[in-house]
Amino acid sequence: MTRKRAVGLMTKHRVVATALRMKQDRAAMLDKITARDKLACVEREFKMRMRVYPRLVVEGKMSAGRAELETKVMESIVADYRAQAEKERLL
Repeated sequence: MTRKRAVGLMTKHRVVATALRMKQDRAAMLDKITARDKLACVEREFKMRMRVYPRLVVEGKMSAGRAELETKVMESIVADYRAQAEKERLL
């Protein structure tokens, strides 16, 4: 085997090993995401939508009915995660 080929194989091996570690790290990180983390994220998203939707309705980019429906769905998701976070806290 030539030196060039050997270096190429070692580089390929390092890339594959790095990708595998990254995949494992990502999976481990997802296991650590709590209901409280999810609640915080969805609350930020809800607040952002509450700021943006009125402008979208005024600009004609979203109907008032659609904005109301999306708001109610997001409120429901926030309530679900609040309940889940509370159960998690009590464990």
